[in-house]
Amino acid sequence: MTTILYYSPNYTRPIVPRCLTQYFKTGIKNVDIATDMEAFTEDFPLHQCPGLINRETGLYLTETIIVYYYIIKTFCKDPKEVKILLGSTILEEAEISRWDALSVSDFLNR
Repeated sequence: MTTILYYSPNYTRPIVPRCLTQYFKTGIKNVDIATDMEAFTEDFPLHQCPGLINRETGLYLTETIIVYYYIIKTFCKDPKEVKILLGSTILEEAEISRWDALSVSDFLNR
């Protein structure tokens, strides 16, 4: 059962999910969309990048924040580390979400 994270080095949005797959040693296969555009286009016809897919389980995720949230909640085994990364109070979660939203906005692509 192979999970694939499609990314492009030309975009900033896939940086965090790619780093998390490596940090947590997830076994998720990182695929540059330029090396397999046909499969990427078939799986993600709207060309949303990053895209996380596992055909056997039906996992199909797009959008940076959703992808890295899934990676953290699935592969981080240390509850303290999860709290650091995602917040442990509603205020921390809100602050993290604010910076998350800024980090994936188009201001970085201008």
